[in-house]
Amino acid sequence: MLARQQAELERARTLFDQALALYRELDDKRGLALTLLGRGRVAFAQGEYERARACYDEALGLAREIAATDIVSTSLSNLGELARVRGDYEVARALYQEALKTLGERNPRQRAVTLFDLGQVSLAADDSRAARGFYRDSLTTSARLGDRSMVANVLEGLAGVGVFQGHPERAAQLLGAAEALRKAINAPIQPADLPLYERTVTAGRAALGERDFVAAWNEGVEMALEDAIAIALGN
Repeated sequence: MLARQQAELERARTLFDQALALYRELDDKRGLALTLLGRGRVAFAQGEYERARACYDEALGLAREIAATDIVSTSLSNLGELARVRGDYEVARALYQEALKTLGERNPRQRAVTLFDLGQVSLAADDSRAARGFYRDSLTTSARLGDRSMVANVLEGLAGVGVFQGHPERAAQLLGAAEALRKAINAPIQPADLPLYERTVTAGRAALGERDFVAAWNEGVEMALEDAIAIALGN
């Protein structure tokens, strides 16, 4: 999982495959389901969408068999991510909503991830108002839990909302703060989130002009994380 998070995809692929073989030998269904989710995310990052779907579907079946609600929710979210990158926003939204409902009030960290996913699909569909609500809820929880990788994700999401709603300078600051945080924790942007990120950067540059955009970005890079979060929640 650490190798995948740091974009060392071939190493992650090898380790997940080794783990899959061991969990199948042990007949450990929970361990197998979790490893299938990880292996599916590697396949997803490498553009092997059908392989990813097969992993997620198998994980979902195993999770339902052993009543592992957290893995059911994650499997549904991952299937939603597949739908989102293919532009099937309504399908993605429905899967994310089902994941959130399945999770209930358990596992606040996973709830924050799913709320972020709902923000992403809403922003992709140009519903910035809905996206803002989902992102804010995700950021509040992620900041409280100290989940810095998710905080970086949501800062970028709220930057997209800021550009869409006419606040490009604030958006550039949030992008700079997210970049500084990613460098500090060695957590690159996940491939599924790159198109929205690039759309936000392009729109911000167009709205501000290169010099002002870079200046605001650099302000964000130098900003304390607590201040960036406060700006994002007030966005």
